[in-house]
Amino acid sequence: MMSKTARMLVTVALLAGCGKTDLSSHVDGSADDPGDTDEQLPFPCGFSEIADIHGTGSGNVWAVGDGGCVLHFDGADWIGEAAPAQQLDAVHAVSDEVIFAVGGDVVWRRSASGWEDDLSMPGAAFTDVWADSESFVVAVGKDTASGNGVIALRDGDEWNQVTPWETPPILSVWGEHPGSVWVGGEEKLLLHLDGTEWLAEQTGYDGDYAIRNLIGRGEGELWFVAFNSPYGGGMAVRRTVDGDGTPGFQHFSFWGDWTQGFYEAIWTAPQDVVLAGAAIILGDMSSQFRGLELFDCDPGLGDCHVTQAWEGPEGGPERLRAFWGVSGSEIYIAGPTDDGPGLWKRVFGLGTSWEKVWG
Repeated sequence: MMSKTARMLVTVALLAGCGKTDLSSHVDGSADDPGDTDEQLPFPCGFSEIADIHGTGSGNVWAVGDGGCVLHFDGADWIGEAAPAQQLDAVHAVSDEVIFAVGGDVVWRRSASGWEDDLSMPGAAFTDVWADSESFVVAVGKDTASGNGVIALRDGDEWNQVTPWETPPILSVWGEHPGSVWVGGEEKLLLHLDGTEWLAEQTGYDGDYAIRNLIGRGEGELWFVAFNSPYGGGMAVRRTVDGDGTPGFQHFSFWGDWTQGFYEAIWTAPQDVVLAGAAIILGDMSSQFRGLELFDCDPGLGDCHVTQAWEGPEGGPERLRAFWGVSGSEIYIAGPTDDGPGLWKRVFGLGTSWEKVWG
């Protein structure tokens, strides 16, 4: 990996897109016929796995996964609709109607007129997508032939490949705005787009780990999971900068009450950091999802401490597959159970509990 001071100009190559796929469907899966006057029924969601959750607020939450379905909460009801592909691995909502999702070698865009193939990149395997607006979108993944990482960027009406050099596979992308976008991946890959060029950073930790679940709170504060466990988790890492702009990193690898634990995912709000984790059961060295912790952190590289903690829901996911919050007090989680995948919501407060909203 190049040092954090290495700067390279972005190399771009225009990528091709293709046409729209309108998949508004009836309960039997048939597409809308313009001459069909029957009442349209909700599309039945039959997820075999929920891969990602995202939204813009309490009245606009989306979930995607494997099963040919997209699940949407409109503030009153959870409504299923046919997905543009059998499997979608990540979703990012820009507004109530504009949604981006990735699956395989395609970036999909949903608008009021339906789903369309916004970018086709043969040979790619996209893993994550982030959008600042309808016209600024970043999708990441890998090239299945070479194994190298792939970054594709939509700036305006055109998609370009902007991977600055050969990188390992890329797993995660998050941005504060178009002038500050982060990507993370295997072999400790951490890159920052400052609006003009990409910059690599070293986190300073030993070991061969992957960086995923990137999310930040502005002012140079970035969080991610350093994934280095054979059981599917690792330590949470917090990046901040000092007055001179020099970055520093802190890591968190143990739960307050749940020792031998590791963090699986992170979500942040302006005032809160919520860490989701698992615990290794020493008897058979298996692991399971345990619950959430709410952190309060001092500015800069000051201390972080747990302010509240909650066990996962009864009958909840064995592993945490997806995690997203509307605010620091309204959280969604999804993952597999013995009875199939499920989706839960919790609004934190006195007397509140987990609510299973799907599955």
